[in-house]
Amino acid sequence: MTTIIPGNNGTLKTTTVEGQLLELMAFLQVKEVDTTVNPSGKDYIQGNFNFNTFAFNGTFNIPVTQTIGSNGELTLVAKEYLVTSGFDPGSSGTFKSTNPAQYLIEIITYIQTRENDPTKNLSGNSIVTASIDTDAMTYSGTVNNLPVLMTIDGNGNTVFSAKEYLS
Repeated sequence: MTTIIPGNNGTLKTTTVEGQLLELMAFLQVKEVDTTVNPSGKDYIQGNFNFNTFAFNGTFNIPVTQTIGSNGELTLVAKEYLVTSGFDPGSSGTFKSTNPAQYLIEIITYIQTRENDPTKNLSGNSIVTASIDTDAMTYSGTVNNLPVLMTIDGNGNTVFSAKEYLS
């Protein structure tokens, strides 16, 4: 299990990186359809649940800026496209970005690092892909077949949560 620390009093509550990925993509989808938060109608996050396979599939296409620091390090920053999204990373968490799209890039990078480490990815799954198009200045990728648990709570609400596949 890949346990991470959610920020104290932050928007996201899940304690696994897989859970935060699912929770943040859902958060961004909800905000993208809210015209007060997304008056320009940008649609950078898509996702769906497959009830037959208990899997989440999604795509992202985030506009970014890229710079080269004084020591040659590359910096990739997601452009903020939501107005007052209400997102808060909280304090003292694993991920720090206050921009939810940048926070997503942090999560994706963390997951990909773990997926590429055979000691952290015992199943060998490659669920998350991402690439940077420096001509279009976009950070794009997919989430393919993220395993999910589907339950119904005591009020009859359907609840989705991500299953851990990384350690």
